[in-house]
Amino acid sequence: MSVAEFDPSDRHYARPLRARPAGARAAIGMGVSATLILLAALIFLPREPRTAEPKSAPKIAPPRVTHAPGKITAKISVDAIEASALMAKPFSTFDIAAPQFAREKKTIAARDGEKGAGRIDTISIGQFAAGAPFMRVDIHQDITDGEKTSDFFLDMTRHAAQEGLNVAKIGRPSPLLVRLGSFETAEIRLSQPASEGVGASERSCLATRYVNGTLALEIAGLACGPAGRPIDRVALGCLLDRINYTASPDMPGLNDFFAQAAASRSIGCDNFSRDDLTATIPAKKKAAHRAHSRTTQEGPQLAR
Repeated sequence: MSVAEFDPSDRHYARPLRARPAGARAAIGMGVSATLILLAALIFLPREPRTAEPKSAPKIAPPRVTHAPGKITAKISVDAIEASALMAKPFSTFDIAAPQFAREKKTIAARDGEKGAGRIDTISIGQFAAGAPFMRVDIHQDITDGEKTSDFFLDMTRHAAQEGLNVAKIGRPSPLLVRLGSFETAEIRLSQPASEGVGASERSCLATRYVNGTLALEIAGLACGPAGRPIDRVALGCLLDRINYTASPDMPGLNDFFAQAAASRSIGCDNFSRDDLTATIPAKKKAAHRAHSRTTQEGPQLAR
């Protein structure tokens, strides 16, 4: 049929045009496929992370800190003070310059007394168990009122125990006058139990003590001569006279006390030898006795 023959008013052509079934199905399928491809792309393709817009933090004024003067350097200051104090103050202010003890081991230590009562300087020379000359001197500053009036026997027993010694017997004390003053002195029998490979030993020694209540000072000592040759009182007095003190600006009373003692007259210990530590006759007395004997013997010969 030609175009001229087409009549729109014809009833045969009055119905709407419809696509063929196969074409409709193809169009629907293409639309669904496109939709699925778009969904897959949205799901599986990587997406750039959304960067949240930076939120400006509220401006808060910093707290005001008030620094105490010297707070930061407090510890440094304390350390510096302690270091300078140790440098200015010697470890021990006491010593015994005894040439007769030159071959013996000497130990000097300082510690606080019981319950922090005062300072104690201890000088130990020789060894009790070795049978050589032995001496221990405790110099206690700032003693308590009870220590000023303590019993001699109990006090010397305590000093011996600090050296690991036991007191078997102690005699009645009598005064021994030296430069520092009058020392209570008595014979004492000391023993040491066996321990750590050291055999038990017992020796005859001397115990001595000086108490100055005004200065709150105590000087207590134990002295022993070689085995079988106990030390005598004269030799002990010479050892006590050789106690040296280093003056301290913090202790004016102690400085004056030892300065006066050093200026006083000694009992004549300058020429004492090692043998004078024992109860034998001092060497200078032996020489004087021999010189006197020769003079006595030569006198009658000249008279003849």
